[in-house]
Amino acid sequence: LLRERLRAEGYLPEGPVADDKVYDDYVEEGVRRFQLAHGLYANGRLDTGTAKALNVSAAERLAQLRANLPRVIEYSKDLGRRHI
Repeated sequence: LLRERLRAEGYLPEGPVADDKVYDDYVEEGVRRFQLAHGLYANGRLDTGTAKALNVSAAERLAQLRANLPRVIEYSKDLGRRHI
């Protein structure tokens, strides 16, 4: 399931076919990419924080994005012609 999830979200590109029950270097790199994208410590291990982030549903993520959109819009007003 972990390989499928990482592959579905683009953290684990198509690659070598291996036993899906093996946590190999390929899966570890996919977990590390997921961790980096979600602001987690990128150690490549499926620890508690990583598992918790993996278990957030798409509906919950969408709700988070919708809730934060007004803040992003407000903060991006009046940035001028040059900004970082």
